[in-house]
Amino acid sequence: MHCHRLLFLLILFFASSLRLQAQLSFAPLQYQKQASDSLAGSLQFNLYSSNFFRNNEYFSDLNVGYTLFGTQGIARLKYVAHPNISLSAGLYYRMDFGHEGFYKLAPYYRLQLSKSGFTLNFGNIDGQLNHRLPEPMFQMERFITHHLEQGAQLIIDRKEIWADTWVNWEKQQYPLSDFQEVISGGHSSLTTLWSNQLNELSLPAHIMLRHYGGQLDTIIAPIITSTNAAVGLQFKHTLADSGLALKSIAINSQFHLFHAAGADEVLPFVDGYGVFSNADLVLGKYWKLNVGHWYASNYYAPLGGHLFSSLSSNPLLPDLTEPKRHLLFTGIAYQRNIWKSLHADIRVQPAWDFLNREIQYSYSLFLTFQPSILLHRFQAATTW
Repeated sequence: MHCHRLLFLLILFFASSLRLQAQLSFAPLQYQKQASDSLAGSLQFNLYSSNFFRNNEYFSDLNVGYTLFGTQGIARLKYVAHPNISLSAGLYYRMDFGHEGFYKLAPYYRLQLSKSGFTLNFGNIDGQLNHRLPEPMFQMERFITHHLEQGAQLIIDRKEIWADTWVNWEKQQYPLSDFQEVISGGHSSLTTLWSNQLNELSLPAHIMLRHYGGQLDTIIAPIITSTNAAVGLQFKHTLADSGLALKSIAINSQFHLFHAAGADEVLPFVDGYGVFSNADLVLGKYWKLNVGHWYASNYYAPLGGHLFSSLSSNPLLPDLTEPKRHLLFTGIAYQRNIWKSLHADIRVQPAWDFLNREIQYSYSLFLTFQPSILLHRFQAATTW
């Protein structure tokens, strides 16, 4: 007990003195644009290779520890018919170390239209981490466990706003199916309210819906639509070039709401809320330090991070609940390009559970390789 108290005091001191963020950046793990993406009349080979090791040391009854260790990727051919039109087809694979053969193989297909900062994806969309959702709403490990998302997506990437609106058709229902159809979707955006050379005030807004329903199945099950929404403010200050290691500071606070329509007989509660406050320090070229605070009452997100939820993720105690959740997060990450399209991400993330008076922590290594090879050039239209 004395050891836990000492660790908690050290974390608290670290948090109060550095004011860091609870959600480390996942940008290096997302799909990256290539210089040849708009090269008209080109046939390309693109590879997204994500190699992962993540160990979660969770010890509470509500959350149990586990390890994800393996590799996944998308190998695809991409034809750029026009600077604004491309078609991609390929194969997704996932291999878990310790599992014989491939854990999953699946086809990959996407039609992409883009112009003036607007992008429409149809087929396999830029999903999971690319939605830039906060972890209470979206578990980061889904980029490993549920990497592919299929449906339609509209992305806006302009000076004053970044926005992503999408539909992910998770499970298709057919006549006489013995299961419900499952659909998820949402909107994630960051809008700049005010900025100058060194400061920026932004409005983050997110909403996620997950629907269980359909009319073609043979089972009796409630139609459920769960909604998670969050809105807040973010302030970022970039330090002028003064030779200091500290490059930028960002502070972010968001209010989260949960509601599950039709789930009265399925869930122990159908309404809840949470407050997620965090800040972020960037040190030098490669280091990110963070700390954050989460307080919630009866909060649940079907796709959210396990530590934030009031419902159990323990398969041995599935009915366990903790109506109140009160956590302090800290983390440190080392992120850098090793060579051209090869990126390394190493992170350690402890968390203190105030109510259970215990520490949970995780540590991870991610190696992401995203090369693009030009195979051939064809004659193509250059106007649209």
